[in-house]
Amino acid sequence: MAIKMEHKPMTRGDEIRAMDDKALARFIMQIEELEGPQYCQERPECFVSLERLEGIDNDQCAQCLEQWLGREAEPAEGGDSQ
Repeated sequence: MAIKMEHKPMTRGDEIRAMDDKALARFIMQIEELEGPQYCQERPECFVSLERLEGIDNDQCAQCLEQWLGREAEPAEGGDSQ
């Protein structure tokens, strides 16, 4: 009897959890320099909040980030694993 193994694609969150300290440090530096992942979904309600000078609620940003983390990881650009 053969056991069929399902391959579940690695998510972006899985990819981050698998990073060594050097790769994680570079990833965090990219975020701080605004060159990192673009997880914002630019929701209309966020623009309304900004227009009212209310600022965007952190919970709204967290929801977009959680969705970004749950998406399938993209292949590294140029095959560079730094």
